Formats: sequence, structure tokens, C-alpha cells
Amino acid sequence: MRAIQIRKEEMGLHSLGETKDYFEGWYFRLCDPRCSVAVIVGFSPQNSAAPFFIQTTDTLTNRSQWAEFGWPDVVVRQAPFHLTLGSNEFSLTRVKLELPELKVRLRLSGLTPLPFSRYAPTIMGPFAYLKKMECVHGVISLHHRMEGVVIANGRSLPVVGVGYLEKDRGTSFPQRYLWFQSNQCGVADSCFFLSLASIPLGPLTFNGCLFVVKLRDQLHRFATYTGCRLESLRCRQFEDGSGWAKLRFHQGGWQIRIRLECGPACSLASPRQGRMQGRIQESLSGQAHVTLLHHGVKVHESFWSQGGMELQWEKEEDQNVENRKRGLS
Repeated sequence: MRAIQIRKEEMGLHSLGETKDYFEGWYFRLCDPRCSVAVIVGFSPQNSAAPFFIQTTDTLTNRSQWAEFGWPDVVVRQAPFHLTLGSNEFSLTRVKLELPELKVRLRLSGLTPLPFSRYAPTIMGPFAYLKKMECVHGVISLHHRMEGVVIANGRSLPVVGVGYLEKDRGTSFPQRYLWFQSNQCGVADSCFFLSLASIPLGPLTFNGCLFVVKLRDQLHRFATYTGCRLESLRCRQFEDGSGWAKLRFHQGGWQIRIRLECGPACSLASPRQGRMQGRIQESLSGQAHVTLLHHGVKVHESFWSQGGMELQWEKEEDQNVENRKRGLS
């Protein structure tokens, strides 16, 4: 069954044979009451001398770090997935990071994937079956336990925190997108994830959305392929990477209101036609206020902190999407 195969292969490296216009990356996030760490492990085969890389951002050093690795330092195992880059290791059960200014030893347990079906084998829904998309997104685990030690600035910090794991692959990040993720809302086993992006598909371009609100066993999932539509968006980003966004969506009888804010961000490399030559800014201090109404009745309200946030949209935009479609604005 194709859906099961797609699901099984989601974490693995998809194309060792690509030589151009391709990237693949894994995003490991740790959130502990005393620190947040994001580790991005990537594959960009156009850099033939060193096709694999690691870049990080964290709230301890408040800096981004970068390291490249050639094939002699790389070992890839697909099932179960395990990637070794020099003295660094990444898998579904372990993260070992050995960089000059940041060292991490973490054990992962209790991974929580999204429910899946033939229609939606991954978070991409039926789009998961398309072979050529600019960026294919995957959510491997909404939340899990991460336990170990983080060493930064000469200080060793034992951590018992919450983890999040996702990945992307394709040719480039979207020209415009907004991304947010947090596990911190005061309720255990919880996650809020949001992705809104301008998606090119053949001659068309549309705003595609994916988001999940999970509190323990209660999960709300909205996406373009489930009928979710963007009604309005206002956002602003400042030179230091901080910013805010206010969004409204609807899906059938549901109305969704989201307010996002983030503090100063760290500059990171991003893929553009397979090469890591773009720049984005990511904050690890994002906050979100999420309200869900069903036929006008509030059924959910949550506040999220210590969020990862990337805002790659116009500096200021006021969209009334539905009105524009009707020719009213």
C-alpha cells in the first residue's frame, strides 16, 4: 500500500542520487524550562565537497553555528534511520552533537506521530503523493521526551524537556511563509504547529495552510486539503527578526483565530534551488494565542510560549482573501 510506504520512508533520506536543485533537512527541537535548542541537519548535494551540514540556534549562546561534512565523514542507515556526521549522530532515539561551542547528548522516547490514513499518509495529505513540489513538509513527532545534557559556554546543563521533530525536502523554501511551533502551554503532551506558505503548483500559486492543536488526547487538525481557508492576515517583521502576525481561518463551521509574537531572531541559511544560499530568521521566544470557535461558540483557547517562529512574509500585509476572491476589495 503506497500510503504505508510513504509513511515508513518519511524520516529517511529520500534521494542520494540527486545532484542539483535538491535539499533535505531534519529539524530536532528541545524545549527545557531553562533553554531551547534547535538542531538542523541537512543534505545539499550541489555542494559536492561537503553535501551534509549541521546548523543550530539556541537560547544559551544566542548564536547560530554551522558545520559541513564530506562523504568520508558520513554514514547513512535508512531503516531504522540513523545518520552519522563525524562525531555527530541523529536518529529517532538519539541526538549527539559535537560542535565547538555547543555539545548535546539527548535520548528521545515516546515519539508522537500524527494519525494517518490512505488520504493523508503525512501532514501533507493527498499532496504527499505528488512527486514534484517545491517543498515537502513532514512532521515526524508532535512531542516526545528528551533527556540528557546540553553543554554551552563552558556550562553543563542537565535537561529533561519536550522534543519536536520535523523535516523538509524539495528544491527551495517557499518565497513567502510563516511557521510556528511550541509544546509549552501548561498542559503535558501538547503541541501547536502552524505552517502557512505560498505554494506554486504548475501554473497556479495558492496559500497553503497546515496546523495542528493538540492537548493531551484532544487533537484538532486543519489544512488546505480539509477545506481550511485563510480569511485574513496581518503581519509585521522588524530588522532584528522579531515580529507579529494575526490570522483568521475558517473550515466549515469552524472559525480559527491565531495571534503570534516573537522576539529577536537568529539568522540561518535556507535552501534556494537546492543550495543553502538563502537567509531566514528564526526566533525561539515565540508566543501564540489560539482560539477555536464552532458555529460561533468558543470550544478551545490556549496560550503557547517558548515557540519557534519564522516569519518570511512582507514586512506588513493586510489581506482580506475571501473579499478579494469576490472582487469586493
